[in-house]
Amino acid sequence: MARRTPLVLLLASASALTACAATPTASFTASPIAAQAPSTTTATATATSDPDGAGTTPPVVPTAPSATAPGAPSTTLAAGPPALPTTTQPVSGPPIEQVVDVGNAKPERFYDDYLSTALNDIQTWWAEQYPELFGDAFVPLEGGIFAAYPERTTAIPGCGGSGDSTYQDVSDAGAFYCPIGDFIAYDDGEDGVVYQLSETYGPSIVAVVMAHEFGHAIQQRLGTLDRDVPTVYTEQQADCFSGAWARRAWNGQAPGLPFTDSDVELGLIALVTVRDPIGYDVLEPGGHGSAFDRIGAFQEGFYYDLESCADLIDHPLPLQRNEFNNESDAANNGNAVFGDQPGQVIDLLNEDLRTYWPAQLAASGATMPELKITPVTDPTVNNCGDPVGLAESLAIFCASSNEILFDVAGGRELYDDFGDFAVGYLIGRAWAEGVQTAFGSPLQGESRGLASDCLTGAWIASAIAPEPGVSPPNHVLTISPGDLDEAVQTALVIGDPGLHDDIDGSAFERVAYLRLGVLNGLPACLAPIQA
Repeated sequence: MARRTPLVLLLASASALTACAATPTASFTASPIAAQAPSTTTATATATSDPDGAGTTPPVVPTAPSATAPGAPSTTLAAGPPALPTTTQPVSGPPIEQVVDVGNAKPERFYDDYLSTALNDIQTWWAEQYPELFGDAFVPLEGGIFAAYPERTTAIPGCGGSGDSTYQDVSDAGAFYCPIGDFIAYDDGEDGVVYQLSETYGPSIVAVVMAHEFGHAIQQRLGTLDRDVPTVYTEQQADCFSGAWARRAWNGQAPGLPFTDSDVELGLIALVTVRDPIGYDVLEPGGHGSAFDRIGAFQEGFYYDLESCADLIDHPLPLQRNEFNNESDAANNGNAVFGDQPGQVIDLLNEDLRTYWPAQLAASGATMPELKITPVTDPTVNNCGDPVGLAESLAIFCASSNEILFDVAGGRELYDDFGDFAVGYLIGRAWAEGVQTAFGSPLQGESRGLASDCLTGAWIASAIAPEPGVSPPNHVLTISPGDLDEAVQTALVIGDPGLHDDIDGSAFERVAYLRLGVLNGLPACLAPIQA
């Protein structure tokens, strides 16, 4: 559960990766995705309608595809994932030149072995799964996979138009699948995004990206890319496909490919780096979705396997609205000022949580004590007898004084890195512990922590504006575009390092339960608490 400062720095400085299905033109247009500036507590983000309830199945880690009906609220918190292999296997697969068209002058890269092993397994996996899932034989990539680098003089096909792809074309996109020619290309240059991501995070993050690109190749075989559907739906399904492959690799079923808890988390980081900028309409051509939505699609595949991904074009997962709610919200990039003075983020959170939760408990026959946020400047002195908890979580519920103790210095660091709803997530989750106490929750340990994430998600969802310019009822603040992404990024650095640590919930599990609360609402969170 320890906060991991290096991960904070990685997320805060993540490079953009413009991986996508390339538009068939003579040149490549970079997707509208970039590392985000902070954003949050004074605007809007709203879930789109989801009449079929697709994608709101509660997060559990099954040993086989889940048979739970979509949209059914969970009555128990998820059991832990199945046991991992006891040893980490070394990378062992075909040489890169047997899997990739390496051209005539490819420099050796430190990630070549890992990438070739992953690409080989992804293709083997689809050859097995495609007939079972779609009823037809899998047709391998007709054009193959190309490594692009400045020294290369042998041709890489163009994606439409009359000419070949230049190195700059591929570098601008990072990695892409082209339906014209049925090929994948990636930037293998030393200054390119694949090299930089592999050097910064490790090569597994690029394997997840390639699994996503193969998802677009699958869509081409199904005719999906010829349909008139929003880009974000195809991106969502490709994220789901990559999550299903990641689960296979994490289960130790990808021969010769080590894939650990850390690699699963890196898959989430990849999706954070390629989220849409705030203020961008996700349904516009080229939209990819927020980090919250993209991680949700990845988790759908990871938790529920390929069958859950197959129907996402016609029954997409819910999406969060990403446009600013008004001019003032756009002017401050969706951020409230850090501090506890009137109108600043700590004050807004204090007033909002004190307004929202008492009414919810009263409706359930319980009484919420009057809590307050107490900013702490010296956690070694004021920590409610839990210095470790405050140091790791940065905000804790103190039952003896009905306070939320908030580490000002640590919270300010995450505010500066991610935005004001880093503070909202920390304080909201600590407040949710007070809510559980008021309900007499029987949950302990990791289950209790994940229930707090669910409650935090339910509170966030209720603070989303019903439509632009309309304030949500019974709230002092309004959720801004980017707030949920800031919560996700904070969960990534605050959660347990591994899926099996079972202390307070891993980043992967925390995001899953945060989504459960956002998408399914308070009843889904209260069921296990009131059982």
